Amino acid sequence: MEELKDSIQINVPAKKIFDWFKKIDQYYLDLHKDHVSCKVLKGTLGEVGSEIVLEEYLNGKLNRLTFIVTKIIDNQFFEYKTTFPLSCILKNGTFQIEEKNGTSIFTATLSFRFAKLLQTLVPRQIEHLKIHMKEEGENLKRILEEGQSFRKKSSS
Repeated sequence: MEELKDSIQINVPAKKIFDWFKKIDQYYLDLHKDHVSCKVLKGTLGEVGSEIVLEEYLNGKLNRLTFIVTKIIDNQFFEYKTTFPLSCILKNGTFQIEEKNGTSIFTATLSFRFAKLLQTLVPRQIEHLKIHMKEEGENLKRILEEGQSFRKKSSS
């Protein structure tokens, strides 16, 4: 396991997916029930160099993750890297969108350093991350095709 990868067919044009990701700070809570917050610290999400900080629960533990967008190809590709200390383990992540006849294949990928060691030391966390990625893809499909989300309700 050098990388984790999850793909799903989403029956919308690539531009719709790409535009959604350029506003991830607005929609992050919609994507998964374990997502807590997403803030843009620098730049805008449609540009290389933008910096994003996320909070989400993974395997029952709250994690704060900072990412920097490193490459963008409009309507096709986002690449990001993590900051220290996570960058010691996670090299980068990508979102790739391949469109054909108005439908798209969306692929999320996480690339790891020391993958064999991680598989040995933290296999449950790796399995949980695989499940989380799959659920995010299924939820993204539901959001973009049907307008349904997991938006957390604030208590009044």
